[in-house]
Amino acid sequence: METKTLREIGLTDSEIKVYFALLELESSTVGKIIEKSKISDSEIYSILEKLKEKGLVGFVIKNNVKHFQASDPKNLIRLLEDREKQILEQKAELQKNVIPLIEQKRKLAEEKQECVVYESYEGVKAAFNLILDTVGKDGEYRVFAFGSVLREPKVIRFFDWFHKRRIERGVRGNALSNIEFKDAMQRWNGIKGFTIRLTDQKIPIGTFIFKNHVMTVLWTDKPAAFVIKSKKNYEYYKEFFEDAWKSATSNSMINIQEMQVRKQLDSHKHEKYLIDIELSKNTRIPDFVVNQKVMRPERMASMILAKWLFRNSYLYKGKVVMDMGSGSGIQGVVAGIYGARKVIFSDITREAIENTKENIQKYNLQSRSSVFQGNLFGRVKEKFDVIIFNHPFFSRDEVKVEKTVLSISMVVSPQLIHKFFEDAKNHLKRNGFIIMPFFHLASEANNPEIQAPKHGYSVSELFSMEMDEGLQKGKISIYRIKV
Repeated sequence: METKTLREIGLTDSEIKVYFALLELESSTVGKIIEKSKISDSEIYSILEKLKEKGLVGFVIKNNVKHFQASDPKNLIRLLEDREKQILEQKAELQKNVIPLIEQKRKLAEEKQECVVYESYEGVKAAFNLILDTVGKDGEYRVFAFGSVLREPKVIRFFDWFHKRRIERGVRGNALSNIEFKDAMQRWNGIKGFTIRLTDQKIPIGTFIFKNHVMTVLWTDKPAAFVIKSKKNYEYYKEFFEDAWKSATSNSMINIQEMQVRKQLDSHKHEKYLIDIELSKNTRIPDFVVNQKVMRPERMASMILAKWLFRNSYLYKGKVVMDMGSGSGIQGVVAGIYGARKVIFSDITREAIENTKENIQKYNLQSRSSVFQGNLFGRVKEKFDVIIFNHPFFSRDEVKVEKTVLSISMVVSPQLIHKFFEDAKNHLKRNGFIIMPFFHLASEANNPEIQAPKHGYSVSELFSMEMDEGLQKGKISIYRIKV
């Protein structure tokens, strides 16, 4: 039965024979593998190479001779998941029958020190899964981050995948990056459980340090991960990392955030103007009004959110909507034009309120709209089906700028988001929900995905994209938040 399942997930009979032979042999040279598996010497190398590509076999260097060994049998589950064929039935079969049998056969000798090499893209994935398996839930790893390769699309996709799995597994990470590559590290700044510091010291880039292991990864046309299991080596690298971490400034990424805010503030110094809001190739809101001292919607996450609301009008059609922190009123105007039964607008500044009223009147939404000036829900008594809150992304604890009409729309006390989530519970109808965007260059202090669950909400990411133009370059997400 176990060999049938292994065939179904993509292993050939020859690969199964070699893999089982390695499980029993522990760590072995090619000659002993041939003898045990009964595979010809003309086939053995190609079979071992295929097993390495699948992340099932690595090799150890002993006295300058390769000794092959089977990797963790749990990699079979990941191979099955990647294939996405009969995943539930096959995974159950592996967990119930195959893996227990393999673990009985697998008698790996505990060696004080060893080195395993993982080759190919799939092999490196298996090595990164080793990090998560080894440190476990609530565990932690350290990394001297990569350099320029972090700008390559394939590497970006790889680490997006890894961070998603890391967050799912409850693993934390501390990354020390050379300041030269701060632009590449911005993508992952502020994500859950991941702290970045920058340094101008020379560091061994691409080195991961985790629970008695040190892993060095080389990103080439054929990537490879070299994993050394050695407690002494681990302790040496850990001490080296901690010393470098202490001397690095924790304000490095914050300085980048402050530069971003100042750039936005400079851009928002404008006179009153009109602009066509393009929601799709064939749909636009003509002559939208943007007043002085109100943020430009067309160059910010506001435009991403407005286009997304237009495409997903089923979420609010026929419903009562609140546009909190309305600014120019762009989100509520889109909702009002495309199907909301009623829209309540709210903002803290007089300039934003006046701008919102002007656009409400321009698009004939007066009969289905109300406008309130105040902080958060303030004077608002109603309950809503949908609350749209394009909130300030940056924390005043981290970004130091002078308080102005514009800056309070970008930078706020980290307590504001917590007050919002508590108050929102009293303003949501049954089955109501909140829509909030987030710009990931900002820190986790105002990240809804991280902060909302602390108040009993569930969070789903409905949309994300990489902005490569406009004022906010980087990842922007849109979340649905429900009690």
